[in-house]
Amino acid sequence: MKVYYRFQHEKPTPGEEVHCFTTLEGLKEFARMMQHQDPDLRRMKFWEISGSFVQADDGDAIVRVSSATEIRL
Repeated sequence: MKVYYRFQHEKPTPGEEVHCFTTLEGLKEFARMMQHQDPDLRRMKFWEISGSFVQADDGDAIVRVSSATEIRL
């Protein structure tokens, strides 16, 4: 099992397949970009995902969630 990173309002649920960033730095870069475009970004939650790789997704990954822990950037 590997660690991935995701942003979304609700906590990802175990067994769900979700798009994730493969690095924390990738998530941080995306969050910085989004801050300029979306004033409601501050309400978005960030998650550290433990899960199983399903497939590549445009440089990131689709992951089957085992657990999710909210993190602060």
